[in-house]
Amino acid sequence: MNEHINYNSVIYIHGVTQSQKAMLDTIWSFRSYHEYVDWFETLTTSDQQQADLLRILVLLELSDQVENVDQAKEIINMVK
Repeated sequence: MNEHINYNSVIYIHGVTQSQKAMLDTIWSFRSYHEYVDWFETLTTSDQQQADLLRILVLLELSDQVENVDQAKEIINMVK
């Protein structure tokens, strides 16, 4: 079953599965990139590929919502 995700009315990702939604919720809960990396390294190869895909989807959605250069710089810094 596909779900619609709305993170604080900022990010919309359509068509994700329940397991992808759960993984996005986990990813979204991290307070730092280091927390994400520590978690990512515990995943199987298949789950790492899924996490990479979801991260790219989030970045693409964020890039669609960028209205100016300052926002773009902020997004870039968030994923470093």
